[in-house]
Amino acid sequence: MSTGQYDVVLIMEGSNDLFEPDPVRCRWASAAAALRSLVGDAKATGVRPLLATIPPMNPAGRRGSGAMLVPSLNDRIYQIGAAENLAIVDVYAAFNGNLSAARRRRPAPQRRRATR
Repeated sequence: MSTGQYDVVLIMEGSNDLFEPDPVRCRWASAAAALRSLVGDAKATGVRPLLATIPPMNPAGRRGSGAMLVPSLNDRIYQIGAAENLAIVDVYAAFNGNLSAARRRRPAPQRRRATR
């Protein structure tokens, strides 16, 4: 993080850590440690950190193995926020259970005509 350029940083950490196919080996605990580290980095540079919860994941999706772990990680995010006296941006709640809103929407590729 650079200093003096920003007042606030929104930190969302751990979503990719939940994709470990074996739930026993899932690294959500290390995601929480990384989150604490990022909070410390932000504070050290004078930037106010805000924490974001992880959005819901579709358990039937191709990387849905971590869906059941999202609430646990979000609970940990709330705990870290409380311990650090930080505001939480509840991305999970913003989806209001609508998993279709969690799908990536990519624009269709544009086809260009060759010019001569």
